[in-house]
Amino acid sequence: MKIRFVSRFVAACISCALALPASSRAVNRIVAIGPLPGLTDSFNPSISADGLTVVGVSGATSATRTAFQWTLANGMRKLEMPSDFATGWTSRATDVSADGRTIVGLYSEGAETITPTHIFRWTASDASGTTGVATRIVNPSPGFDIWDSHVSGDGAIIAAYGRATNGNTLPLRWTAATGLQQMNSNGSPMTDDVNNISQDGQTIVGDSYRWTAADGRVALPRLYPDGVTTVADVSADGSVVAGYTAIPMSLSDREGVIWRTGSAPSGIGDLPGGTRRSEIRAISPDGTIAMGLGSGAHTFDAFIWDQAHGIRDLGAVLSSAGIDMSGWTLEQATGISANNDVIVGNGRDPFGRFTAFVAYIPEPSVATALLTAMSVMSTVRRSRISS
Repeated sequence: MKIRFVSRFVAACISCALALPASSRAVNRIVAIGPLPGLTDSFNPSISADGLTVVGVSGATSATRTAFQWTLANGMRKLEMPSDFATGWTSRATDVSADGRTIVGLYSEGAETITPTHIFRWTASDASGTTGVATRIVNPSPGFDIWDSHVSGDGAIIAAYGRATNGNTLPLRWTAATGLQQMNSNGSPMTDDVNNISQDGQTIVGDSYRWTAADGRVALPRLYPDGVTTVADVSADGSVVAGYTAIPMSLSDREGVIWRTGSAPSGIGDLPGGTRRSEIRAISPDGTIAMGLGSGAHTFDAFIWDQAHGIRDLGAVLSSAGIDMSGWTLEQATGISANNDVIVGNGRDPFGRFTAFVAYIPEPSVATALLTAMSVMSTVRRSRISS
């Protein structure tokens, strides 16, 4: 009876592990997303928190750039655009909601250098999330040019920034109820850029500041007194902010910086070899892992950082996790799933193509389930032998 029970328990452990969603299973591989048909390159990917949807840009020139959506199950496809989108216009997807069913980005009336640029908001219209409808977010004023846009985890809030015809840079916040409005800090209009929004939608970050409705704009302390700061990402709950700072007395050196609520900023160092450069471009939703662009064996090397291991070359980390990295050069990491088991970024594949990549690594819960099962079996065997 005991053996039967244990066998059933072990089978249940393995079954549960194998039943986990694709983004949570130990797939152990790297995938080149590649370009859309007729285009070259793909880059600047963002990933949904569930790890199932990747969005970004395909097209090597500003005149051909096109927003894409990619899933492991359905591959790469061109995103639908708003009804006013015309032949010769360009687009790029900049962010995606936690479940992948809302995508935001920008589209231009020609090459990206031609203004004005508008925000689109795409929402899935089918169960698979691969067909949808895009709507145009109306700009604050005629001639206003949007430069970037990001979306909250539930897809309900958009944070963006752009430039008005008078040259002022304005941070913007959108909801279906309010439309696109200029952000303010304790009643005073702000004139800042916007680089990201937390998944809960309560925290918006830009160069050198964190904003919440309750506290307004709060300046982030500098790692170096004279270092210009660039903020790139924020954790799901807004408690961790990350980016990089310029190194004083240097034209090109950078160091990644992490700000935790209630703590002083901390630098992450840089990769051995190469120039002094570590630019954090993304952090995990829980704020424990940072990644971005560094300089080690190559001019550009993607890195990953955590408190226990410090900064490491991402390619080497993936290789040690059992992924075949032959011929790959990873140049930048730009996002990670909530389970910390799917990473996206830019690099060159074994054919030398510049492409967005998706790397699947073992998720701890799978290994835990299997190890638990193995441990139980081992215990039972020892028990049988001793008896």
